[in-house]
Amino acid sequence: MPTSQFIVYSSADSGSPGYVTGTSGSLLPIFDACLVDGYASKPKAGWTKPLPNTASAGVGYIGCWQQPSGSRMHLVINDSAGTQVGGAGGNGAREAYAIGWESLYNLSCSVGGAVWPFTSSVGSGSGQFPLPSQLLAGGRTVIRKSATADTTPRPWVMFADAHTLYFFVQAGDTAGHYYALFFGDIYSLAGPADVWKCMIEARGAETLATSTALNNPNDNIGVNTLQVPTTIASVIARSFGGGGQSIQILKVGDFSKSGVALGTAMAQHAMAGGIPGPNPADGAFYLSPIWVAETATTVAPLRGRMRGMWHVCHPLANFADGQVFSGAGDYAGKTWRIVKQGPMGGFWAIETSNTVETN
Repeated sequence: MPTSQFIVYSSADSGSPGYVTGTSGSLLPIFDACLVDGYASKPKAGWTKPLPNTASAGVGYIGCWQQPSGSRMHLVINDSAGTQVGGAGGNGAREAYAIGWESLYNLSCSVGGAVWPFTSSVGSGSGQFPLPSQLLAGGRTVIRKSATADTTPRPWVMFADAHTLYFFVQAGDTAGHYYALFFGDIYSLAGPADVWKCMIEARGAETLATSTALNNPNDNIGVNTLQVPTTIASVIARSFGGGGQSIQILKVGDFSKSGVALGTAMAQHAMAGGIPGPNPADGAFYLSPIWVAETATTVAPLRGRMRGMWHVCHPLANFADGQVFSGAGDYAGKTWRIVKQGPMGGFWAIETSNTVETN
């Protein structure tokens, strides 16, 4: 099986592009540095920029990046102040939009008329995901950058290779809590022929600092596909055969070890577990792959697995943010880094060894 390795970028790195702030455009130099240019202590992930950033009050602060391998799809980020039009008081540059495109034509296309001004642009192209009918009228996910619309520095960490990126930022709403953007390829069970396996996942609503799993799907895993809200901000470009358009996906970990009772009323659960750590019988820690299921049908087929992201089947208290550990047995040769914690009480183990499955 082909494998890859994530480069770990951080605001704490020597020569890093700086912190995220609640000001317009603060995300763009970070994504440029990590994905396209590299910086003093870290190489670039190898992504390309099919179009230059826009950076003016009249047009907005908008950037785009394309995967160099795999699906070769496009991420657009609109990081303009006032983007959150119509929200409760508006959030200004506390938040940014993120949108996926199969093909991208330009960055300066608004979502129509006086309702959505120019700074609400999601770009223009073909194969948008999410679709306008799926999320927030214009078809966009939301990245929470900062609890305040000012220059307060917010730490971040990104894991990226030529296929996938996972971006986490401590926005400051709750001390130590990360909000996240996931974009790029999953590992598809259909193999390399699945060139529509690019996903995007972030917040599903604007203005809310703390909110339900609907608005913060990143640190949640699903159990009941029939109850996933139709507006959840977790989608993939198309079905594995290329049919249709953007479709919802569901992340599924190991619920047998989650420590919660499974019932028909439960749709999602924080990505953590209930096994004491270490497990008393064998002194081991347990992790599970995170499966991706298509939820466009009532019987949701498994599409694949998250690349290098794992469900830790133990409580939050057993791990520290940034902790690194190694696998044994079937997982010998693997290493992980903990990102702790998400706004819904879950956390993540990201594979840092050159063992990330890839197709």
